Amino acid sequence: EARDVKLGNSNGREIKVEDGLLEGESIVTNGAFVLKSELLGEQM
Repeated sequence: EARDVKLGNSNGREIKVEDGLLEGESIVTNGAFVLKSELLGEQM
């Protein structure tokens, strides 16, 4: 599921997520298209 997040400070390697995620939730930052394709393929 796509959702909006509020980003905070960055140190060039990491970016703080200020709002939009709960602590401990996993996210996808690279390869989301491939992941979505795989998930949709499993539903068929």
